[in-house]
Amino acid sequence: GGIGQRGNERDGLGAEPAPGDVHAHHAHRQALWQRFKLLLAHGGRRLAGEASAWLLACTLLTVLGGRERGELPSADGAAHPVGMPAGTEEEKQRAAIAAAALVEDGMTVGLGTGSTVAYLLPALAARDLSLRCVATSPQTEWAALQLGLRVEPFTVAHLDIAIDGADQISPEGWLVKGAGAAHTREKLVAATAERFVVIADSTKPVRALHPPIPLELLAFGLESTLARLGTVQRRGVPISPDGGVIADFIGEFSDPADLARRLESTPGMVDHGLFPPDMVSIIFVAQGQSVERRDVSPR
Repeated sequence: GGIGQRGNERDGLGAEPAPGDVHAHHAHRQALWQRFKLLLAHGGRRLAGEASAWLLACTLLTVLGGRERGELPSADGAAHPVGMPAGTEEEKQRAAIAAAALVEDGMTVGLGTGSTVAYLLPALAARDLSLRCVATSPQTEWAALQLGLRVEPFTVAHLDIAIDGADQISPEGWLVKGAGAAHTREKLVAATAERFVVIADSTKPVRALHPPIPLELLAFGLESTLARLGTVQRRGVPISPDGGVIADFIGEFSDPADLARRLESTPGMVDHGLFPPDMVSIIFVAQGQSVERRDVSPR
């Protein structure tokens, strides 16, 4: 049967584990993963309906630890089934589907990282195209492989398209990325792509960029680098897959280009989460039931 407002119990997944019960949460996710594989076995690669795409994406988000509840509250306080996201989650899904429609058979595709990309992956898998993908994080690689997408090592000099989310989007097309600590890989993949497409919900556009700005720093000489940067705070997350230390610039700034130049000129800096407009081709921003497309910089 379908997953409803008490979908976990009805499908034999049991009640939601108590907060802090690590073993129970692990068992709960394993049960969700078995449910997810069952969905794939019954046509997940070819699911085209929006409700099916929602269900796949929301199940995937739960398995990856992004959502632990069996119900999603709407703006009016009513509970929604796990498979039917509300508010910004629905907007993320709509933006992701719009971007997935740009992908053509035979393309090489860069896959970003984050909660919006979690909706992109099933939307791509549902199209059943022959794609060669590069993932920007181990989490994205794992999720894409489970959906049947072909993921290869990043050994190419050109990608046809890269699709990723953003934390902030300025009116001029500047981005802040890196809340998921994958901005260095994301920037490299974006720079390699012929078109870099950004997908976002309505909370991401801002009047002006603001801190925090994610950073990746060399572990070697870290204290020296932190002293030169000044207003920087280490983030309490593991090192990046490439061994970098994740931190955030928390100082005030008015010109993102000036800040980008300052950060790039600091010895010990691996990369920062400021993405300039000339790197961005298209931005899809979902607002309620509609999706706005902004063409920023033809590549």
